[in-house]
Amino acid sequence: MIQRTNLLHWRSSATAMFLLLFLAVISACNKPEDSIGAAIQPEDELLNLNQTDTLSLLVSVVKEDSLRADELSLGLIGNYLDPKIGQTKASINTQIRLSAADVDFGTNAVVDSIVLTLIYADLFYGKQAPQLFSVKEITEDFYLDSTYYSNRTFETAPDELIEAGRAFQEINVQDIVYLADGDSLPPHLRLRLSDEFGMRMMTLPEEAYSDNETFISNFKGLNISSLSEDGGVVPVDLLSGNSRVRLFYHNDLDTLTYDFTINTQCARTTHLEHDFQNDLAGLNELESLDGSLNTFVQAGASVKTRIDLPTIYDFNEIGNFAINRAELIVPVSNPNEFRYPFQSLLFVLSENEEGNAVALPDQLGNGVNIGGSYNSSKEAYVFNISRFVQRLLTGEQDRNVLFLVSNNASVSVNRVELNGPELENGMRLLITYSE
Repeated sequence: MIQRTNLLHWRSSATAMFLLLFLAVISACNKPEDSIGAAIQPEDELLNLNQTDTLSLLVSVVKEDSLRADELSLGLIGNYLDPKIGQTKASINTQIRLSAADVDFGTNAVVDSIVLTLIYADLFYGKQAPQLFSVKEITEDFYLDSTYYSNRTFETAPDELIEAGRAFQEINVQDIVYLADGDSLPPHLRLRLSDEFGMRMMTLPEEAYSDNETFISNFKGLNISSLSEDGGVVPVDLLSGNSRVRLFYHNDLDTLTYDFTINTQCARTTHLEHDFQNDLAGLNELESLDGSLNTFVQAGASVKTRIDLPTIYDFNEIGNFAINRAELIVPVSNPNEFRYPFQSLLFVLSENEEGNAVALPDQLGNGVNIGGSYNSSKEAYVFNISRFVQRLLTGEQDRNVLFLVSNNASVSVNRVELNGPELENGMRLLITYSE
């Protein structure tokens, strides 16, 4: 049963006339995203408007399988424990390359130090607390032209490459780091690697330094991870010129440095894993949980929200009608929660017959803003899905299901808790239509 409200009779006739004039004015301003029906119906057909938000929504929290996570400019590293979702772990796998070929370290070359730096991307999630880091050598090939997903792991050698006593590091994403020689670097994770590792790099076969292909066949890459339980997750800029491995050494003639670089020619990927706890503990065994009261969206290949529209076809009982506007309104459960900042933008998708994610027609149409940005005045995400609903009812769209997913999903782990449809201020589909 569709409970509808006639928009032209809900106030006095003077107010109704003002509403019609207001609709005409905003339509004339050429702002379809703010104009009821502009994307579906011509202005002169916006007469007997009705509204309903009583259609049933079946909502569930769905576990993500994986996301493509290779060759991105940002990588994620760290661990944090979310009080509602559980634990998220992020680690980086990357090749390093020669900054110059045919290097000669000179006579009686000796390592002074070797340091891995990863420049922070000025973001953080969870606690900004010290963590115990680990760096290990990757022992299997991986390739720039291959596709890697966030659940992909790589074989590593057992030896820890961080210098003993240097693995416990504080994370500080604000402060510039001043070096002993007077230079400075943007805020970064700085890991002193062992001198033994430095000597090994200096004593690779001479041909290893002839070109990058030969070098990578001799040294396949680094796995960088955190062994802590709850210190936070931070994105790092892998393509910053200061994200690198720098070797400090001296020989009989001089004191020098040599850089192993991370750049666009390096195969690189982020590995993400989740141990769901508390509200979402059931996802360790199940693919989805009921979201009628509350639901979640988390980036980092964690969870998304599924919305089924089982009663949408009740509209066809009306007879002749046209969808002027359909808004999916998704309130945030804790809009003032700042410790775990939520996404500024969510995406809404549907699926095809094979179950693969597809864009809505509203995302593909000209002149229509589908929305999805967080609206602070409404404390909700609002999506204009008018074309999607219209095509469902005409039979052009055959999958009456939607998914809410995070933006920047492969390079962040932000999460948001959302009100399900059974709460007083719950998720709802507000449809404006004319007969």
